[in-house]
Amino acid sequence: MEEEGASDQSHGNILPEFVQNLSLNLKKKYEVYHQIDSLQSAQSLDRIFSVVIPEYAKDIVELESKKNQLMHAFQQMINYIESTSDVSNFFSTDEIPEKKIQYRIEPKSLDNLVIAAVDGSFVRKCYTNFEFSLFRAISEVYSFSDLGVDISYYPVENGIKNYRLTRILNNITDQITTSQVSIDRAFMEITLANDFITKPKKHIDMVILDGSILTEPLNLLSDIPQSGELIASYSKLIKEYKKLYKMCDLQKIDLVGVVKDTRSSTFRKLLSRRIPQIIAKLNDTNLMQLDYCKLMEYFSDLDLFHRTLDIGERSCAFSISSSGNSWIPRQLEILNSGSSIDHRSLANYWFFACYMKPVPFDYPIRVEFHLNKDNFDPEFIHTKIQRMCEILYPLCSKFPDFAVPIPQIEAHLRTKLSKNDMHMVIQFLTKQINEELRNYSKNVIFNNQEVQYTDKFDDFLIKNNFLVPKRRERMPL
Repeated sequence: MEEEGASDQSHGNILPEFVQNLSLNLKKKYEVYHQIDSLQSAQSLDRIFSVVIPEYAKDIVELESKKNQLMHAFQQMINYIESTSDVSNFFSTDEIPEKKIQYRIEPKSLDNLVIAAVDGSFVRKCYTNFEFSLFRAISEVYSFSDLGVDISYYPVENGIKNYRLTRILNNITDQITTSQVSIDRAFMEITLANDFITKPKKHIDMVILDGSILTEPLNLLSDIPQSGELIASYSKLIKEYKKLYKMCDLQKIDLVGVVKDTRSSTFRKLLSRRIPQIIAKLNDTNLMQLDYCKLMEYFSDLDLFHRTLDIGERSCAFSISSSGNSWIPRQLEILNSGSSIDHRSLANYWFFACYMKPVPFDYPIRVEFHLNKDNFDPEFIHTKIQRMCEILYPLCSKFPDFAVPIPQIEAHLRTKLSKNDMHMVIQFLTKQINEELRNYSKNVIFNNQEVQYTDKFDDFLIKNNFLVPKRRERMPL
């Protein structure tokens, strides 16, 4: 009795008065409700540490348990499709042109192969009235032979002198400036790749792009129809991509985009639409009881294949260019409605992706490639992606906890810019602005110009050399 009274008293200390008259069962239900409700309201750090974080930790472990359960079912589905059926019974060749969901990869000898990796980077400096962006892009060229590997760079020997500085003077939204900078970076990389493969000293077997081989996704263009310059820039970028695809086809170069981290769920969505048919064929009551529709929402393609692929395996190739799986057709339609761009500029190509797991302690990498529609043949696609993954495999398997190809790693490290690089540029710009001000003053004084308007520069702007930092930088709050 004393224990029961003590229990009631403890509840009375934390529960409202009306709850104390409820049964013990209802009190517990109220505590659960109150706890969930409190997670959505303002709270102290003590409460975050004592209530919120334990709840989050519990949810993470429980979700992981449910994911593992679903993955067991998914493996059953894969085994069924590959042992007693065919992928084409559930997926069209436009969606998945291969016969199996998973394939084994054997590393290919790299002797006598020439592999290039292209990468770029940028840093931005935003002022209240201006914005500047510094870009750099290089191509790293690995030439393999029985004597080892020879590494060279393009466009210059040391691979560090290919810069570009841009400015934005117009008063436009941050959304547009961010998109413009993204386009400029991609444009510099793709034009470099085009320039590189049209002036080869030797035949190139593979070009690796850092990230997707598709154009930059500008999904919000429909919300900014006034950005004519942005659309014009995007049109030029699309044409450079199309030129790259065409040149690689003509020279028989494998063009691949290696994506390190992605939240894409293209394959998962394809699979989710077919699961009811697959389960019906399996006729497994345990699978039928799974709430797979809800559980699949928690998976990205990366997470899905990380759990199902073994080391040295790749997934099937699947389409990323159909209107249901990609933003590309919708994006081109938007562009065409706002300008004279030919929305069929990429209509001659299919785009595919697969996931490859070369090392034990990292997520798979996403490998993207293009295909001219004139060459759309499932066997040709299988041969192409298998060859590319076999070449990439030895380049990606040198570090057990990092799956990115070595040429791509080095290109990234060499091209990477820092804030110090931009700081040097701005320092020199500031010096030149001061020089221009001195020259302007001399011209006004010695040439006796009318100074009624020309000498009315704002003191605040002059103090900041016309480059006024935002308030947070001038006085951090």
